[in-house]
Amino acid sequence: NNGYAPFIVVNGNSDDPANHRLRYLAVNGTESNSSSFVIDNQAEGNLSFGQTEHTLLIGLDFQTTRFDESAYFGLTDATIDVFNPGYGAELTIPAPYSDSLVRVRQTGLYVQDQIKLGEQWIVTLGGRYDRARVETDDRLGKTSSRQSDGKFTGRAGLVYLTPNGLAPYASYAESFVPNVAVDPATGKAFDPETGRQYEIGLRYQPPGRSQTYSVAAFDLRRRNYITYDVISMPTQRGEVTVRGLELEAQLQPLERMNLSLSYTFTPKADVTKSANPEELGKQANPVSRHQASAWVDYRFPGGVKAGLGVRYMGSNHGYNSGTPKRVPGYTLFDSMIGYDIGPWSLALNARNLTNKTYYSQCGYGMCYFGDERKIVTTATYRW
Repeated sequence: NNGYAPFIVVNGNSDDPANHRLRYLAVNGTESNSSSFVIDNQAEGNLSFGQTEHTLLIGLDFQTTRFDESAYFGLTDATIDVFNPGYGAELTIPAPYSDSLVRVRQTGLYVQDQIKLGEQWIVTLGGRYDRARVETDDRLGKTSSRQSDGKFTGRAGLVYLTPNGLAPYASYAESFVPNVAVDPATGKAFDPETGRQYEIGLRYQPPGRSQTYSVAAFDLRRRNYITYDVISMPTQRGEVTVRGLELEAQLQPLERMNLSLSYTFTPKADVTKSANPEELGKQANPVSRHQASAWVDYRFPGGVKAGLGVRYMGSNHGYNSGTPKRVPGYTLFDSMIGYDIGPWSLALNARNLTNKTYYSQCGYGMCYFGDERKIVTTATYRW
């Protein structure tokens, strides 16, 4: 049963509870498998020319991802009383309406130069060129398509270091993401999504101290993402604007103890362009206005370490701001215990330590529970 299954209307009175009691059952599901491989190689060097010092970085990365997905949906003649549900109806899985295999390969070459001018100015200039190939096999339509895209993106930053520890900065960055969605008008994958970000901020590190503080204001623009018009046809007209403020602090209240605090305020994360006018001014993805986190860890003599953290996510109105009530916020706890010995670092991490039940996201008539308690062990070797 889901939000696409209609109620059974017994009379013409929309206020009559009888018209909101019995609902047809729907069968809806997706079977998917995905795999990916990512590798990144880089080299760094330091050079000096007159009054300038350069830290040069050059790298080459490669990633390949494979999506194998089949989806089905169908209404049934079976019904359910939403106020007194009885389960156990025999349902038949319908034939898939979508069955495809998508492979994405992307290679990126990037270069960056961090230039120190005297003792106070730092300029960062970087660029990368990506080449992406998307291969789509539609098993239902028995068609295949191949599309290659290339894109250059750049980034730049400027920092001014003052003697009293203040460091105002400004930065600009661009992004490029291949699209796996298929344009029904051409049978080929849509053009890549692009994005850009402006950020200004201020960092502060008291002279001779290890703690740092920072505040940053950002403006993000996601462009060319897929939107659907009023007849559910996909078009590449979407744009999302996100603006907010971030506060961070890295402290050392005691020897061997580290404390990290962060807070993000996001008053705007709205659709500013769309093929569907009803989406304008709404959030495409559920973004909470308030987010905060804290993490403290302590390293005991002998190599043992332990940490405890808390994460808060504020309420929101779900995908496309479509929930009639605000999706409740939630607070989660994380922990870590580990041991360092020689070049080895061993750790046991727990996320959602108390195994709290909460809604992580809602939209399109459905809500989804967040991750249960997750325990992960890691072993790291450094040489």
